[in-house]
Amino acid sequence: MLSLHNHTIYSHDGNSTVEEIVKSAISQNMKGVGLSDHIDMLLFEERHILENAKKCYNDFLKAKEKYGNKIKILMGAEMGEEIFEPEKAQKIRDIGEFDFFLASCHFVKSFGYEYDVCYADVPMWSHQKINRYLVDYFDILLATVKETDFDVLSHLDYPLRYANAIYKKDYDTTLHDSAIKEILTIIAKKGKAIEVNTKNADDMNIFLPDAYYLNMFKDVGGKYVTLGSDAHYANRLSVGIEKGKKLLKDCGFDDYYYFEKRKPYPVSKLKNKTE
Repeated sequence: MLSLHNHTIYSHDGNSTVEEIVKSAISQNMKGVGLSDHIDMLLFEERHILENAKKCYNDFLKAKEKYGNKIKILMGAEMGEEIFEPEKAQKIRDIGEFDFFLASCHFVKSFGYEYDVCYADVPMWSHQKINRYLVDYFDILLATVKETDFDVLSHLDYPLRYANAIYKKDYDTTLHDSAIKEILTIIAKKGKAIEVNTKNADDMNIFLPDAYYLNMFKDVGGKYVTLGSDAHYANRLSVGIEKGKKLLKDCGFDDYYYFEKRKPYPVSKLKNKTE
């Protein structure tokens, strides 16, 4: 078992240290664990992103030296809205050697920086407003996969965790299938990966994306899929991973992947270091 997408105290909403994350992964008999703190380009100074990223990288090196014989520890970053601030993104990349970069979007610039949908008043949104938000959101993702240097696109349909799954707005996502298919086609052609985010898989049976878009990815030639519990607490590292593995199998994917030194490897080939 391996989750590539996890957050530490160096994310604004993280609650566990790097060492706590690693020790918890070992206790859960995981094959490996990824560190991928938020790199929010639009709040770079406000959230002390560069300073925290450097601290996380130093803690990663210490953890790797201390626990590397017990578990594979992978250093990454969740690069949010990189398309708007490439120079800031480069400052992160210059910190050291990363294993992977997750591409994501939490803030739709046209709606204001406060509009990460997890904080927005989504229950009050009309379908028209949701539509406008998603048009801009998928435009950002399209530019991101075209122009930035990423390994994995995280939670493809992230806003729908809130609009449909949590707040039951019953919005017709297929209205955006053309944009989503273009995004997935570019990812497949570049040999990059998409993530199945399993944060709410166990309690709400929510996968981002679900089988419909996984099959679309497969149909356009997509091969690489990662699993991420998006854990913000060390005890949630394995949440939904087993269900995610079953979902991938049901969709015809033979394996799920991790990235090391920016290259994909099948998790099935990775042995537990305690074996």
